[in-house]
Amino acid sequence: MAVKNYQATVSIKEEVAKSTYLVRFSLPENETMDFLPGQFVTIAVAPNARRSYSIASSPSHNTYVETYADTFAGGPGSQFFENVKVGDQVSFLAHLASSSISLITNQSTSMLREQDLRHFYP
Repeated sequence: MAVKNYQATVSIKEEVAKSTYLVRFSLPENETMDFLPGQFVTIAVAPNARRSYSIASSPSHNTYVETYADTFAGGPGSQFFENVKVGDQVSFLAHLASSSISLITNQSTSMLREQDLRHFYP
């Protein structure tokens, strides 16, 4: 998967804990984004400032990405998430994680499943 610049609209912003937000970035109609667990997006949080955030949404929902952000620190990323509003347009880069992270995750999951089965079926 190549790195791509995406334009999205903030469609949900929810404070889930003190100074912590869940934000959904919805892609334009008829646009999708395929991603794997372990990947992240790099969001333009201010002029000449980008910050990376893990994708928290399921890959099966390919018309948006969700991320969580703690705004306690007060830096450019924190200020962005504190001030962003539903309806705002956002630019981000995606597909930045190496495939080896996903491969390790998939292998670990497979090994864990095999271990679970061995427990029940020696």
